[in-house]
Amino acid sequence: MEEVGSTKPQKIWCEGRTRQGAAADQMTLASGYKVTKPHQAMSTQNESFYQPTTFILIGIPGLEVAEIWISIPICFMYIVTILGNSAMLLIILPQETFHKPMYLFLCMLSIIDLVASASTTPKILSIFWFDDKLIDFRACLVQLFFIHALSMMESTVLLAMAFDRYVAICYPLRYTSILPNSVIAKIGGFSNN
Repeated sequence: MEEVGSTKPQKIWCEGRTRQGAAADQMTLASGYKVTKPHQAMSTQNESFYQPTTFILIGIPGLEVAEIWISIPICFMYIVTILGNSAMLLIILPQETFHKPMYLFLCMLSIIDLVASASTTPKILSIFWFDDKLIDFRACLVQLFFIHALSMMESTVLLAMAFDRYVAICYPLRYTSILPNSVIAKIGGFSNN
């Protein structure tokens, strides 16, 4: 490295090669070091935004032969999820006696579980059964949104259920005044008030 007060021209590393700095491209700092100014052309060449049109989902690498066997339990769990959550909703919603906070929270969890399983499992099964390995970029973003949003909603409902049980155990006489159905609806996001 040369001294600060040196009068020799310094070589500057720019774009992967050395070159003698021109006065228009360099700026001398107070410390004596020269810095290359960025070029105008580099800003248009240095864009890193790329939006693919499709993604290729490869399934389970190394187990392509067993994918049909892996899909059978996944399909069975999907059917049980649909039937179980639908049955819970059909039992709880028509009965007025079940319109209590605990059952309303269970309904919320059932709806979240139905939407979460319906947003991801059909694509998984289509990969395994029909070798449909392409997914559109926007469809991938929608699935990603639903996975994260529904996970967050499920955690919120579980937290509300824990609070509901806390109030029911610690303040049993004031339980109905602390958590009426209108408060439960607001917690669940079903009310605009």
